[in-house]
Formats: sequence, structure tokens, C-alpha cells
Amino acid sequence: MLCQRPPLVAVLLSVACACSSSTPRREGRDSEVRSGVLQTFDSLARAIRSLNVEEMLSFYSTDSSIVRALDGRLISGRAAVERDFREGFRGVRSIDRLQVLARHAAVLGPESAVLTVQLDEAFTDTAGRVTAVRATWTSAWQFQTGHWRIVQDAAVHAAATP
Repeated sequence: MLCQRPPLVAVLLSVACACSSSTPRREGRDSEVRSGVLQTFDSLARAIRSLNVEEMLSFYSTDSSIVRALDGRLISGRAAVERDFREGFRGVRSIDRLQVLARHAAVLGPESAVLTVQLDEAFTDTAGRVTAVRATWTSAWQFQTGHWRIVQDAAVHAAATP
């Protein structure tokens, strides 16, 4: 009795070859996305350290769909995000420490990724008070008009223990 189906081994080998040939391309693309997001985050961190609010805002989506969740507050829309940044940083004299303790990037696709970082921060307010906090910050990034931008993020800050 002759079988008209291709042997199972041949089918499995062709599927395995097709899968393995696309893996290096995806890993390469994922590496490019991860690298782009991490480099952009590093630039954002420099803007924060220098208290350049306008530059900080340039890393966020420019449309009205942007949402931020910060220490129990929900801020939605570009105008509200801009206002919150300006009001929040108006009371800060200096960023004394902004150290990234850990960061984990997950590539969701060729134009999207999620980044979670753990931070050790200290700042001096305009009254001269120093505040030290530990923070976790998760941000969703999207490649928009040639730039990586944050479309949503959430951060939680807790007083740093000595």
C-alpha cells in the first residue's frame, strides 16, 4: 500500500528549518528595538538630571491618548501631562541622584516595547529639603514619526530607607 502523504520526517524538517531561519532575523530586530528604547531612556534620564522639562516632554507621545499613573494619580491627555510635569518639577531645585538599579526591556513588536526600571533617586526642593526615594517605573514605548516615545507609563515612589 503506497502512501501519498510526504513522510513525517520531511514535514518536520521543513517546519523546523522555516522556524529557525526566521529566529535570527527576529532576534536581530528585537535587539535593535531594545537598544533603541534603552538609548532613548538614557537620554530621558539625562534630561531629568538636568531638570530640562521641555526635553523630558519630548520623549512622550504628542497625541491626546497619553496616560500616566503616578503614585495613585491618573493623568490622561497631553495637556494634563505637560501641566503635571511643569508643576511637579517647578518645586525641584536639583536632582542629586538618579541611579538605575535594574532595567528590563520586553520587545512587543517592531514598533513597540515595554521598559521597567528600578531607580534610586534623591532631589533637593526649592526650600532646600532633600528627599530620597526608591522607585519602580514601567513605560510603554512606541516608535512614532522616527522616534521612540512613551505612550503610557506608571511609577511608584517609596521613601528610601537608610
